[in-house]
Amino acid sequence: MAEIFKLFLEQQVLPYCTLYPRPRSILILDNALIYKSARLRDLCKEHGVLLVFLPLYLPDYNCHGTGAIAIERMYSRSLQDVARSIIRVEGVRR
Repeated sequence: MAEIFKLFLEQQVLPYCTLYPRPRSILILDNALIYKSARLRDLCKEHGVLLVFLPLYLPDYNCHGTGAIAIERMYSRSLQDVARSIIRVEGVRR
């Protein structure tokens, strides 16, 4: 496990967690390789925290996907607005 992430967990996350099944006792992570270490499982177990991994692909919880879609839509609308403006300006010039 990457040292920085390990320190983050030990110092900023796990001290504020409670024993499972109480509130703040479940750590939910995606499936990045950095989270798949035995040390991470051991740390969570030592603190009584349940470690849960998201399914490999869950589009409803994929913020990158929804963010990219929103940006694409905004960009597409902007390009359409620019195209309309150019057409209007070109029409005025003729």
